Amino acid sequence: MKQKRMLVVIAFCSISMLILAGCQAKKRVTQTKVKYKTQITSIDSYGNAIIGAIEKEKTALQVGDTLTVSFGDNGSTGQLTCKLVVDYGDVPIGEYLARFDNDDGQLKIAINEGSIAEKHQLKEGMATQINMVR
Repeated sequence: MKQKRMLVVIAFCSISMLILAGCQAKKRVTQTKVKYKTQITSIDSYGNAIIGAIEKEKTALQVGDTLTVSFGDNGSTGQLTCKLVVDYGDVPIGEYLARFDNDDGQLKIAINEGSIAEKHQLKEGMATQINMVR
């Protein structure tokens, strides 16, 4: 009797595990790679880099996307990673961010409460490449 009960419990647990495993079907991940080659059109008074040719209404970028940004020819000033956010306060102080300006819709690459231009020696006209994988 004890063995029979044990077999029933084992069978029940086994079936439960199979059902649970089946419910955890893997989500299909689609990767869309968006790449922009552009330049810094200006540096604002806060040291933010304004990026040309990427306007909010005409881009595939969406709030929440993670971007990799390279400045200079072939990324000569290095590469940084940032989130596309609505406002500066959406990331901790000192973190990189990208956001579309509320007034003109242009893309800004910035440091929350810092100068990205000073930190990376950025200048107007500098080549910029922005990549995003969704």
